[in-house]
Amino acid sequence: MKKRVKLVVFALIAVVLAGYGIYAATRPLEVDTIVIEPRHAHMYFIQQGYGVQGSLVSVYPLVGGEIISLEVREGDRITAGDVICRVDLSALELLILRSETNIAALEAQVRNLQLNETRERNALTTSRNDLMSQMEILNARSDARVLSIQEQVNLQETINRQLESTLEQAVNNYRNMEVLYAVQAVSRVEYDTARNRVEEAQSQLDQGVLALSGIYAGTSSALGSEGYFEAARAAIDTQMAGINRSLATNYSAAMEDYFQALIEGEHVNIAQLRRDMESGVIRTHVSGRIESLPAQEINIISPNTPIAVIRTDDEVSVEVFVRTRDVVNLNIGDTVEVIFKARGNNIVFPGNIVEIGDRAEGRMSPLGIVDRNVKVSISIPENEIIRDGYDVDVRFTYFEASDRMVVPRTALFTHEGRDMIWVLAGGQVEMREVALGAELRIDTVIEAGLQFGDVVIRDANDNRLREGVAAR
Repeated sequence: MKKRVKLVVFALIAVVLAGYGIYAATRPLEVDTIVIEPRHAHMYFIQQGYGVQGSLVSVYPLVGGEIISLEVREGDRITAGDVICRVDLSALELLILRSETNIAALEAQVRNLQLNETRERNALTTSRNDLMSQMEILNARSDARVLSIQEQVNLQETINRQLESTLEQAVNNYRNMEVLYAVQAVSRVEYDTARNRVEEAQSQLDQGVLALSGIYAGTSSALGSEGYFEAARAAIDTQMAGINRSLATNYSAAMEDYFQALIEGEHVNIAQLRRDMESGVIRTHVSGRIESLPAQEINIISPNTPIAVIRTDDEVSVEVFVRTRDVVNLNIGDTVEVIFKARGNNIVFPGNIVEIGDRAEGRMSPLGIVDRNVKVSISIPENEIIRDGYDVDVRFTYFEASDRMVVPRTALFTHEGRDMIWVLAGGQVEMREVALGAELRIDTVIEAGLQFGDVVIRDANDNRLREGVAAR
């Protein structure tokens, strides 16, 4: 009897367990879900900063040289126009003296050009008068077909003197052209023409010397003939025409222009040197307090190195050092919140980023770790609370958007290289592909793949989740 009762009890227990197993296997999964609703999404970080009176202005010298006197010290208050230091400019004085000497030498060369031209013009005029006299004698003798040996000698010597003058003038002109061509003040054609005229003048003079030798030796042919007189007249006419062309030409003008250009260049150089001399007394162009004074550590300054850094007397701004991984999200003009922690409440001021440093520097964090940080300057409204050196917190919001779909990061997983999410639709689990947007601190913005009102399962790593599984 007892044995039968035990069998019945065991059978009942087995039935109950089997029924519970079937129930457990078929009942919906219990999952933690969220309903997608429009949310305000934002991303920010907070960094400690401090109030700063005015801004930093670096003073650079306009000239280099040795400092002969330093008129200020670090920490001094100075006014715009005050002298910071004085520089030894004796080297500039020597340069001015050299330029003045060069001007005097160039002006002397211009006067010499003018004197030589006057001398050559007088010589040309004398030669023309001699040629005219010889032409009169030649005309007087042509009818009689008589021309003495001495008259022939005189005529040829007059022509030769003019040929010598022409050669000298051509040589001087060629030398000037060499100078002008070297500085590209005349063309190659003008230079070659001047050289050819020297060769032509030398050839004509050589012929004149040979002709004079023939007269002395009595070997000149056709003396007294009509052909001889015509040839003599033609030679005189040619020389007089050349003299007239030379007298009508200002052949030293180009060289004088060249010298005048050099003189003007020296005057410009002197003017610049005198401006540099005035810059030898280095003054500040802003008022404020000397924050640092590099000039006190050196004796030679240059235009590339600041000699003083001045904190101006402008309104208070805020400076904050931002970690390099955060500063890449910031831009000049961004709006920030400057928070002053007063006793009992926080006072918030709007601010704008006005400057982001171009280099990072190592700074010790409160935890004793050296971080690389970039200085960021922030303008704030004029107020009676934040003063020079006061601690403040700065809230940088670098992403902000309204009416966005946001899910916890734990709801996301990757399947076959795609971003996926589990949603609960019609009482069943459904896997859905999504497009991700900005990553917030613990959430992620969804750009596509969901709609407002969708139910999302929070924990994507729940091993019970399968496509089509009932859940609630």
